[in-house]
Amino acid sequence: MGEAEKLAKHQEKIAHLVQEDPDGIVLTITAVLVVFSALLMLAVVFSSLGKLMQFFQKKGEQKAEAKPKKIIKRSSSELSDEEALAVSLALSQAMGGSSDEVALAIAMALHSEFDLQHDEESYQLTIQHDNQSLWANKAQVMRQLP
Repeated sequence: MGEAEKLAKHQEKIAHLVQEDPDGIVLTITAVLVVFSALLMLAVVFSSLGKLMQFFQKKGEQKAEAKPKKIIKRSSSELSDEEALAVSLALSQAMGGSSDEVALAIAMALHSEFDLQHDEESYQLTIQHDNQSLWANKAQVMRQLP
């Protein structure tokens, strides 16, 4: 098929369309239906994707709730001497060492970390609002003319 034949067929189709639908109503309705069907498909896909993500999120939350949580509540962060010694002995045995010097060093490190803290924090956040910011102060915002 040559270029001239393709062009002739194309011109015949155009002439047939102009003869059958001179105002272009069929073409307009077809274009509108194609666009709205594509939008409807996208809405369905995004809606189902959102529901799928919510399902997986709930499933993950249920798994997290199913795991038992170990919460140890202490009245203070201080460690007693017996607890420090028990922790140090457990660590030295876990590391394979049996020397008392390692246990003593770990116990002293724990003691100095927990008992010798001198800086007590209140853990209270204080926010003070400043009403005179640079944005609110009109004297600084206005341009000075000579």
